[in-house]
Amino acid sequence: MTSFADLNFKADEVTDDFAALPPGSYIAIITSSEQKVTKAGTGKYLALIYEVIDGPQKGRKIFANLNLWNANETARKIATIELSKICKALGINSPRDSSELHNKPMQLVVAIRMGEDKSGNPREENQIKEWHAITGAAPVAASPAQTPAAAPAWQQPAAGAPAWAAPGAQ
Repeated sequence: MTSFADLNFKADEVTDDFAALPPGSYIAIITSSEQKVTKAGTGKYLALIYEVIDGPQKGRKIFANLNLWNANETARKIATIELSKICKALGINSPRDSSELHNKPMQLVVAIRMGEDKSGNPREENQIKEWHAITGAAPVAASPAQTPAAAPAWQQPAAGAPAWAAPGAQ
């Protein structure tokens, strides 16, 4: 006897929110930051979660780690340079803690690199290559072929709300 299950499934209606974003420019905010211990236990890093806040990839996440407290001097130097670029893009010169970087929009230029999943299998991952301040000019679209029709929500704060306020926080 053959068994089966009625699936009523449409594969083309499912998106993989864990797949790498296409290379390009995105308007995003840092939504979370946490200091974590390295896998080897010899240092710590700052784990950042970015969220795209505009365009067709809105709501998607980008994960990045800054090896700020690492025994490897080169890893530390790269991390401090990246943190400096993040701070400059946000207009924050001397943050006291990472929460000061949260919920402020910036433009990210994202590429794809090969990494590994937790089982050691190869997978595509996003890598942030550039961080830019948001100015009064229209942002670069999330994909080269797309042109925004109107100013995104993050450019239109509610009365009295700071210009950088995250959507929904106004």
